[in-house]
Amino acid sequence: GKRKQLFAEPVSWCYLLGLIAQSDPAAWTKARKFAAAESGKRDADPYTFWGVWQEAIDQRLGDAPREARRLHFTQVTGNRVHGLQQLSHWLLAAWLGHTPPAPALFDTQSAALAKDYETAGLPWLALLVRRSAALLLGRAPTDDDARQPFPVGAPQDRWREALNAIVALGPVGGGSSGGAVGDAADRLVWTVQADAQGRVRRIEPMEQKAGARGLGKAKPASLAALSKRT
Repeated sequence: GKRKQLFAEPVSWCYLLGLIAQSDPAAWTKARKFAAAESGKRDADPYTFWGVWQEAIDQRLGDAPREARRLHFTQVTGNRVHGLQQLSHWLLAAWLGHTPPAPALFDTQSAALAKDYETAGLPWLALLVRRSAALLLGRAPTDDDARQPFPVGAPQDRWREALNAIVALGPVGGGSSGGAVGDAADRLVWTVQADAQGRVRRIEPMEQKAGARGLGKAKPASLAALSKRT
């Protein structure tokens, strides 16, 4: 049977919204796989409807540089995209924590698209536009809009996301076994270094060996030690 493109883009993209709304990196990976299946390519053209989703998810997962050059914040002559595609760019930009390079023009165009959706009898899409614009411009949504569900939250610090991604890998084995209940076991500790802007610069595994006096000082863990724990 047919395994992709079962529904049109205006319907199937709602599934991706539900996945990126979760804080679990595994859900984002699932969203990327779905976008790849719909596009028919593992790495689609980043300027296509599904390609921009793949690109944004890669950025959020840390598999691509966090940059906004492939996201359209404003419509320009000769490079216009349809309303739903434009909304996708804004939603994903807000999800990634980007900011529009031309705030005033973006504010005008986002307000116009929200009004067009309202006029067309599509209030939910209008809400998504307004909430995305509020996040991108760093302002609070209206009270009415704030009471409505919105799939994109304020972006987290990069180091927190890196830790969440590590935790999502599951528990790490390799500790001491056979000891009495309450005995200390070797422990693996992940350290994350970030700059002043919250960008992750280094992730390093550290290992604490268990001894008679408890856990020792954390020391860098070798790749061999990591492989034994997986």
